[in-house]
Amino acid sequence: NFIVDMKMHFFFFFLRFANVIYAKEHHHIYTIKKINPKLLKKVEQIYNCVPVSDNKPDSIKNEKKDFLYANAVIEKRNVISLIQSLSDLRDNCISFSAAIYGFSSISNDVYAPRGMPYSEKVLDLHNKLELNDCVKVYGFVKNIKEIMTDYRFFVLPADVILANYALLEAMSLGLVPIVYPGNGYEVIVEDGVNGIVAKDYDLTKAMKRALSLSQDEYVELSDAAYSKIKNDFSLNLWQEKLSKHIS
Repeated sequence: NFIVDMKMHFFFFFLRFANVIYAKEHHHIYTIKKINPKLLKKVEQIYNCVPVSDNKPDSIKNEKKDFLYANAVIEKRNVISLIQSLSDLRDNCISFSAAIYGFSSISNDVYAPRGMPYSEKVLDLHNKLELNDCVKVYGFVKNIKEIMTDYRFFVLPADVILANYALLEAMSLGLVPIVYPGNGYEVIVEDGVNGIVAKDYDLTKAMKRALSLSQDEYVELSDAAYSKIKNDFSLNLWQEKLSKHIS
């Protein structure tokens, strides 16, 4: 295809003569390295970023709920596994509270519809397992940041972790992440340091571990989650990386 060939030609040309290459996605690094490892010297990584307050929000607010999922309910985020794991917790008589936001099949005034059949499938499973007493389900909402502060843990069992915007936002508010070892997870979440990684993909075990944390252990993880975003994924840092290449 002539057009595709020309696009690739210009792509390689611009990579070769660019002073700096901004890489927004983790896989961009591998692509650039495959083209020419020497190009990595030009790379400036600018993943998603979020505004971060100077002071971390209170992580021991009274009456906090436990688990929050706040992303589009799509197959690559393995929400069926989350539903099944929450059901396992309930069946093991473990007390917890959880909510899942992002069902296009419930409501969606925020984004273009995504994964409608999968959303309906997950919702049907939630209803079949009779989880409504401990797992609330919602569509998309515009004030998710306000809702986040009512929860302790942010759950993201996704194939791709870096750099999920909702994850960054939640961690910036002090929520402790519980993630699958999806693509790029190691850049954001370090198991036992600023979050919990279900390295064996056993989400039930990871959430049991989360619920067993003492208050001091939780606060330590929460503080580290906030610091990680402030130091590595803040809007201020993103602006600094861009501005230093602008003469």
